[in-house]
Amino acid sequence: MIFHDILQDQKREFKSLLDRPYVDRQMVIPLGIEDLARVVIGPRRAGKSIFSIHMASAEDPACGYVNFDDERLAGLTDTDGLLAAMDAVYGNPRLLLLDEIQNIP
Repeated sequence: MIFHDILQDQKREFKSLLDRPYVDRQMVIPLGIEDLARVVIGPRRAGKSIFSIHMASAEDPACGYVNFDDERLAGLTDTDGLLAAMDAVYGNPRLLLLDEIQNIP
């Protein structure tokens, strides 16, 4: 049940990041793509993760969150186990925020 513990830790991190001071950004999503995956790009240390956390939380407060920058997820191969843990921790979330997803194969 290691994924469950990792995601519980990350859920606490997610909630603490929401409490940090934040400058609200205006964003317009073009019509017709609301249900597609969204990718936030920009330079390093520009606030992409914080922006994404606030955007996802505003859209769905029960969103699921995984930060693949967590060293405990390095070399992840059991994506089914991770998704099952996400369902358990977040109650079958409708929206997923996958931060630093480029870190997994």
